[in-house]
This record gives sequence, structure tokens and C-alpha cells, in this order.
Amino acid sequence: MTRQLLEHRNTYRGPNANTDWLFPGKRPEQPIHPRTLNNRFSTLGMPIQLGRTTALRELLHTTPSPVVASMLGIHPDTTARIQ
Repeated sequence: MTRQLLEHRNTYRGPNANTDWLFPGKRPEQPIHPRTLNNRFSTLGMPIQLGRTTALRELLHTTPSPVVASMLGIHPDTTARIQ
């Protein structure tokens, strides 16, 4: 599905038509809002929270939790709990 998305991105004609974002938003040079993306994936039956947590766990295997928390702007207790 990601390959199909990348192949058909050039058909997008909104304010972000020439952006590098995989999921362009409505504002120029901005990605889609996380809630909007969540709603779109949920409509397709794809819960993204599970993927987000899994991606964080994988990152935490190679990077200390305080560093990940700082990079992502989340509370260090959150990364420590997920780890």
C-alpha cells in the first residue's frame, strides 16, 4: 500500500502538491494532522496506536529512553514504561 501511495502522490493537487511529506496536510509545507491520519486509518480498519507503540519499542532497543523522549517530545516516563 505504501508503494501505491508513493506512485499516486503526483496526482495530489492541494497546497502541498510539491512536498516531500508522505502524508501531506492541507497547509503548505505541513504534514497531515495526526488525528486526521488516525481517523483515515481507523476507517480502513487499521489501528495505528499499536503500530506507534511497536515502533517505539523497536527504537528503544537501540536508543536510551531519555534520548527517545527528548527526540519525540514525549514524557520520559512514557518511554520508560513502553521500554
